[in-house]
Amino acid sequence: MCYTILVTLLLCVASTSADVMIVGTEGAPGRPQPCSRVCSGTTGRGRTNWQMYYDATAIVTEVDISACGFVETPNIMTSVEGKSHHFVVLGAASVYNARPDRFWIYLKDPNNNVVSSAKRYNWNIEWVAVGYYC
Repeated sequence: MCYTILVTLLLCVASTSADVMIVGTEGAPGRPQPCSRVCSGTTGRGRTNWQMYYDATAIVTEVDISACGFVETPNIMTSVEGKSHHFVVLGAASVYNARPDRFWIYLKDPNNNVVSSAKRYNWNIEWVAVGYYC
């Protein structure tokens, strides 16, 4: 009896679809809602390729979202994750040059060497993108 209930429950869960509705995008409107997708990821602690931008108080990284398979630029939300000191930086939620397959994040801390902090505290970008894949 328990086995039958478990199989039924698993089949019900497997057949349930997610409800994703996109009400505005950077691209042209009119794509069907069944083509919408939520995709998330991280650049990874100790794996984020931070580059100095202008001087030691600013850094930039490119975030690859190509595995999501978006066909137009998605809506992207970001945050900085790490061991410490990332709460003081500016730009954590500012997405630059977004495309269907990538975007850039610039971080700045005018009072500290952000290049050193990013590496020492394993800063990385956590992101969620919502867009169309068909």
